[in-house]
Parts: sequence; structure tokens; C-alpha cells
Amino acid sequence: MFNRVVGTHYRCPVSNYILFGPFYGCPLNLPTRNVEDADLALIGNSHAQMYAPAIERALVKRGMHRLLVPASGCAPIVEYNISGECLAMTRANIDAVLALKRTKVVVIAFAWAKMKDNMVDPTGNAVGQLSWEQIRASLQATIDRFEKAGKQVILVGPIPRPGYDVASVVSSRDRIRCAQPFAPRADPRRVRQPVRRRRGLDS
Repeated sequence: MFNRVVGTHYRCPVSNYILFGPFYGCPLNLPTRNVEDADLALIGNSHAQMYAPAIERALVKRGMHRLLVPASGCAPIVEYNISGECLAMTRANIDAVLALKRTKVVVIAFAWAKMKDNMVDPTGNAVGQLSWEQIRASLQATIDRFEKAGKQVILVGPIPRPGYDVASVVSSRDRIRCAQPFAPRADPRRVRQPVRRRRGLDS
């Protein structure tokens, strides 16, 4: 929520959508809005969009053009997914990117935690949670398809997840306990007195 307020929560504007594959793509540094002109494709679930601004700036410097191909909630693998609909969408997106002759670089980025959701196979049968070996093999199968088509693949690794709200915990410790290593320990009398004055509690 905070990222959305300060403008760091990236989402492709609806007005910028262009038809691509089974749904849409988002052109970034693609002035012609022609998907055939994309040098690089970024594919994955909605988490892939967080890398869009950084990649766009890099491509502008190199005079390259890019296409963002998101599939919200769906893992970018072809053997399993969280639903039959996601499997169909992911396969269609990959086929559409494979058909782009100018696109020589494919960046795969997604929320790795989604890979531990309950999955289904191509027949629609529930297979539960995948093992890391199955995840690795499924990702490799996706990468192999692109590499056999002569495309270079860049796989973005998982982002560490601390398991708690870092900003809230750090700010609370700094404000209330002044605990190391977040801030030097302060004299409680010097901390509390200004607080009382601000609240109108001093005489």
C-alpha cells in the first residue's frame, strides 16, 4: 500500500496495453507499439512488473526495445501451474514470445513462493505442492524451449523473504526501545520529556 502511495508500486497503465498472446503485453521503450520490434521480453507473474522500470532504463541507454508479458498469479512454467487456466495462458504466452523473431533475450521473473502453491498437471489433475526438484525441472523445461529457439534466457532468482513486516518492526524498535543495531541507546528521560510536552501533559 505504501509503495502505491509514493509511486513505487509499478503497474502497466491500462491505456498502454497492446494485444499479445492470449491477453495483453505492455510496451516499454517500444515507440512503435509493434511487438515484432521488441529486442527483449520480460515474462512471469505480476511480480515480474517490479523489474520493469530498472530494465526499461537500461534498455533506453542501449537503444533496445522491450515487451512486458505478465500473467498475474501464474507461474512461468509449462509442466505444472496453479490452475488449468494458468497452464493454458503460460503456454500461450511462451509460444507468442517464441514467435518473435527479433526478440533475442528473455527475462523470467516471478514470485518463487508461488511455486509452493498446490499445482495441477496438464490434464487438470491436482498434484499438490511441487518438490524443489520438480520446480527446477519445470523451470529448465521452460528455459530449454527458449534456448532451442536461439534466445538467451536470464532467470531472476528469488528475493529473500524475512517473514515479518520489516518496516514496522524496525521503526517500532527504534522509536520505543531504541535497541541496537537499529539506533544508539538513548537516555529515556531525554526521549520521554518532549513527548509529554507535545501531548500537553507538562505543567
